[in-house]
Amino acid sequence: MANVTVHQLIDEIRDTRGFTIAEICDMLGIAERTYYRSKPKSSGEGVVLEGKELTVTPELILTLSQLLGKPCRDVATQLGYGYLYEEERKSQSDIDPYPLVPRLPMNKAVDRAIELAVEGRNAYGYEGDIRIAKVRYSQAVEYAREGGVSLLANYIQLLLGNTLRMLGKVAEAEQELLAVQTSTQVLAQQLATTRNGASHLIQTANLLNSRAMAFLAFLKWSRGDLVRATIEAPTVLQQLEQNRDYAFIPYVYYVLGRVYHQLEQPDQALMYAEKGLQFAYLLAFLPYAKSIYFLDHPIGYGYQWRVDHLLQLKTDVLIGAGDVVGAEEAYLSMRLPKSPATSLSLHNWFSANWQEYKAHRQYLWAGREDIDSNISASFDIWRNDVEQAGNPHVQAIVQQQYAQTLLSGNQTDAAVYQLQQAMRLAKMAGADYTAVTSGIELTKAYAQRQDRGDKELAISTLDMLQGRVERLAIPSLWEKFHQAREVAGSIVK
Repeated sequence: MANVTVHQLIDEIRDTRGFTIAEICDMLGIAERTYYRSKPKSSGEGVVLEGKELTVTPELILTLSQLLGKPCRDVATQLGYGYLYEEERKSQSDIDPYPLVPRLPMNKAVDRAIELAVEGRNAYGYEGDIRIAKVRYSQAVEYAREGGVSLLANYIQLLLGNTLRMLGKVAEAEQELLAVQTSTQVLAQQLATTRNGASHLIQTANLLNSRAMAFLAFLKWSRGDLVRATIEAPTVLQQLEQNRDYAFIPYVYYVLGRVYHQLEQPDQALMYAEKGLQFAYLLAFLPYAKSIYFLDHPIGYGYQWRVDHLLQLKTDVLIGAGDVVGAEEAYLSMRLPKSPATSLSLHNWFSANWQEYKAHRQYLWAGREDIDSNISASFDIWRNDVEQAGNPHVQAIVQQQYAQTLLSGNQTDAAVYQLQQAMRLAKMAGADYTAVTSGIELTKAYAQRQDRGDKELAISTLDMLQGRVERLAIPSLWEKFHQAREVAGSIVK
């Protein structure tokens, strides 16, 4: 039973937020006349006629909750749609790996595959430990194959491929993902030609195939082919939408946000972060939650894990854009436990403007330390945690950002060291864009330091990176590279 109607909530938004009815209707994606038709009307004889009821959708509930500043669950319950919500998964016993495995008694190999895969997902989700996740996924794939369950093996192999990407093993990641792409194509074709081929199995094979295509596109992002990543992303999204893979769409928007952030287009980056958040919040509703597979988030975290992931991106973009107030709001909106190893999207955490702002505001964050070790973590702790987690690309980005803070304080020797390490880590991870930007910043550090031999070091660094710049063919990067050449030439010593 609904406690309120949509038009009453619209009136509440008008009264509390100061928007006009036309503005609210535009944000809700409904015609203004639809709102007025939904309101009760008097017949003129003391009789009240019911209005035409508005259709309630998860998207409508989500937008209403954002405008009202209330949790989605509360708004849905007020409207009588609380049942749309996904129940939180509390324990491993609640996991249902269907349709990746048959609804039949499973053999020991399949049971072991699921157990190991869950351990891998939780190692990454809870602790940020990519190395352990890789080991567990590798073992799980073998057990799934031994158990004869191809869809389960393909699903876990996708996670293995993406984990290898984060470990900087891009060539190995590509090999795993291409294998999944081929396997799922063949499986879908075989099922389609089988008389008793179940449609849900064909759909699952196609869905895993589109995820493989998405992960392969993400490899271009990791390698630094940012322009190509933006070109391929719309095709990836179209494929995911056709397969109704709502659980994976937020991740694609996350990657697009990261790409445009690296391209120094914060407005575009924020737009994609917001789009990703919208889809992530919709995963709270059962019609969308049905697309979630059992390893799409750590056990017990639910859709909030993806929400927090995108809020990290939003925080990072806002810090980079200088909006520290907005960054604080986004950061404090996160609900799950955090540590440096699980905060790999906070590349700008040690930027000078954010550290200064945080120092003045940190007393207001009292009580969060139990679930958020980021608050008091020094750079050394942060770097060591990320290094232990096994993500050399993110470590390179964090060290590059910290070096800029050091340069602003004229700590040139320390900055040079951090940038040399960042460039080495980026090259090791196959992250050409980050390697080049680290080299450009290193040239600036040499110019600021002006020690004997710094001119030769700067020139040799740029010579070594020129091939990467030419391959990436990003206009803004070319411009920065040429400016760095001029800086290197101006060094006296």
